[in-house]
Amino acid sequence: MDPFADQRHEHDVILRVAAVMARLAERAEAGAPVDAAALRLVDTFLAGFVHGCHHRKEEQALFPVLATKGAQIKAGPVRVLSGEHEAGHVLMERLRDAGARADATAAGKLLETYATLLRSHIAKENEIIFPLAAALLTPAEKERMAEQFEAVERELDEHRFHREMETAVERLEAAAPATPPPAAP
Repeated sequence: MDPFADQRHEHDVILRVAAVMARLAERAEAGAPVDAAALRLVDTFLAGFVHGCHHRKEEQALFPVLATKGAQIKAGPVRVLSGEHEAGHVLMERLRDAGARADATAAGKLLETYATLLRSHIAKENEIIFPLAAALLTPAEKERMAEQFEAVERELDEHRFHREMETAVERLEAAAPATPPPAAP
């Protein structure tokens, strides 16, 4: 049983949004205003999916069981990753404030900082934490973790919630495509 398969899939979705955040940041640095609707979608995704679902599963199920595997794990990887979750909350609040003030410069910097944090955090989890947990956790602990992940999903009404988040991601990607649309003749 791999309780981390869904977490890895969620990472892929989060990385798509981090790419959009980086593109929005680049545009802000180039002097373009930050699209208020795009910022609201980013906020919806970060609050709902990243913090309300993905990080919640890690904080309620993964980190506590890893912390039982030794003081070094608790003081090292668990502490670092928990701190990064907290930093994400702070960045999200600052991004909301910059958006409310229509401060494109601040919003752009915050978008880039948060996108960088997300990419780094996900790399740590995919490359270090998930393999470490897979090696250290017993089959019973993995099964219990999977059940806890599912409980969070059920609480969020899995299908409706995930459809809403997928729609938000698609709208974000459309609002800030990887390549700018061709100029009108």
